[in-house]
Amino acid sequence: MFLKLIRIMLGCCLLSSPAFSSDVSPYIVNGTSTSVVTYPDFVSLFYDRTEYDRIYGGHSFCGGTMLNSQYVLTAAHCIFSGGSIDEEYMLFMTVGQIDDETDWIYKITPVRPSEFYYFSSFSDSKSDLWKDDIAIIKLTSPLNTGGTVNRPTDESYRSNTQNFTVIGHGNTTTNTTTYQLLKTSMSYVDNSTCASEYSGLHNTQICFSGGDSPTMNNGVCSGDSGGPIYWNDSGTLRQVGITSFGPTICGSGSITGVFTEVADYDAWITNVLNGTITPNYIATDAKRLAYYQTQILSQVDLSTATSSDASSGGSSGGSMGWFLLLLLSGVLGYRQRSKLLVVLR
Repeated sequence: MFLKLIRIMLGCCLLSSPAFSSDVSPYIVNGTSTSVVTYPDFVSLFYDRTEYDRIYGGHSFCGGTMLNSQYVLTAAHCIFSGGSIDEEYMLFMTVGQIDDETDWIYKITPVRPSEFYYFSSFSDSKSDLWKDDIAIIKLTSPLNTGGTVNRPTDESYRSNTQNFTVIGHGNTTTNTTTYQLLKTSMSYVDNSTCASEYSGLHNTQICFSGGDSPTMNNGVCSGDSGGPIYWNDSGTLRQVGITSFGPTICGSGSITGVFTEVADYDAWITNVLNGTITPNYIATDAKRLAYYQTQILSQVDLSTATSSDASSGGSSGGSMGWFLLLLLSGVLGYRQRSKLLVVLR
């Protein structure tokens, strides 16, 4: 975990590769402020271990929507890291609803997860364009929100004459953080056109464009992952997609967002809600405590010992101690976008 923090601080979460005509990254650009009053099913996923050492994430790392009062729909890559489940984030996650995430820890009462559902075929890989990028989180208790999401009943939305809106707390441009919930409009792009931009596109994915500006188009960005894109179905907002990935330079290119298509997973979602599918991972207080003691505290102890040894050995002393101090004071980045760990005041 300690080495993982160093790796993330160095910016590994921004991906690039010459293998694709467009570089991609699991990342609202040109957005305007909006509210959970307008989108009452939208929620945010936070990192929170305040009951153990007063540390929490400065803002959400992903978005999601409420399928009902206790089940959250999001992207699978939000709970994965490097091809495997991210147990730390699954255990120390909380889910809440808020417009402005500034000091969110003092404003809302989020709920812990208890169960996680995802496809064993999910590919946490850029080379496979994050196949089956969908997950459901069951909460330990109902979350009090203003509403739950509407799913589409058919695929008549697959037309560039329809109106779509994407929302999220993600960056407004690459490496530019926002704490405010934002929305922007996008247009449908058929899969054959999208596949010419993203080779290997899956038929369970749906693509959108934010315009044809030579500089910056509407789109999704880092931190919007797991959130919804809505179709305005004659006045009823229906979630047709889950934010999966977009261009590395947010808002660039003709296709500025690729989403997991909700309709293709309708039967699986229904089965999870009906309790006929076994969860892939169960989070408990005992697991959380054990992870904290064996994975987090042990690394803190190791860094302290390393700092002491280096300090007594020469001019390079104290480097790991300063790293730990930066970590605890909330300077280091963390997870999907440039995250801050903050000490509870």
